[in-house]
Amino acid sequence: MQKSSIPSLVAGVGFGALYGLSGYYIRNGRSLDGIDLSILASTVLLAVMGPRAYRTKSQFPTTLASAVAVLLLRMGYSSYNLRHRQA
Repeated sequence: MQKSSIPSLVAGVGFGALYGLSGYYIRNGRSLDGIDLSILASTVLLAVMGPRAYRTKSQFPTTLASAVAVLLLRMGYSSYNLRHRQA
């Protein structure tokens, strides 16, 4: 994708909305739903940005892919803990 293209803008707004909705769910007592939504968004974003970061070696995709990977690990850990605490 080209910088400042319409698809990039739509993707940025879409992922921002998913993470915002995830935070809303977590804040309003639906933690598992919010965490699962965050994991889904992070997985898709990492699947898109990971290969791009590897291919281009530029700073933005590499930083974004790294941050998303850390977020994915953190949310996976939280999901695991919540599910086993409730069982």
